[in-house]
This record gives sequence, structure tokens and C-alpha cells, in this order.
Amino acid sequence: MGRKMLYSEFKSKEVINMKDCKRLGKVTDFEFDECTGQICKIIVAGGGSFFDWFKCEPDYVIPYKDIKQIGPDIILVDVKEHCRR
Repeated sequence: MGRKMLYSEFKSKEVINMKDCKRLGKVTDFEFDECTGQICKIIVAGGGSFFDWFKCEPDYVIPYKDIKQIGPDIILVDVKEHCRR
């Protein structure tokens, strides 16, 4: 059985895109299937750094299938730039 994780742990991890090694930001929300309880998509706030917070960048919406690895500090994803909301 896989390791269980609290939402508070999940949202504290930095999301990194494997395609260009770009820091996308941190998880702010997720969409899940009410019937199965499985996460369908994660939402990452637009702007990967503190200074980007003042910009009006759209959020990243990343399908759960594009998450390649969840480590102790980061979440590695494999997405194209068009995943913005």
C-alpha cells in the first residue's frame, strides 16, 4: 500500500516541470472525482516566485496523469506550457 499524505503536506511541495526545469509554483487546490475519491487535476497558482505573486498570471491546471513523481520536497510534472487556465 502506498504512503498516505495530508493535503497540508501536498500543498507545501514545489511543482517543477521536467520539460524545461521551470518552477511552476505550489499546489493551491485540486479537483477530485466524488465517486472514487481520486485526484483528477492539481491547480498550481500562476507565478512561481514571490515577486510573481503581484502579476496576474493564470493558474496551471495539471492532469494527475502528468505527475511523474512526488518527492519529499517537490512534485515533478511533465506538461506543456498550454496547461494554463
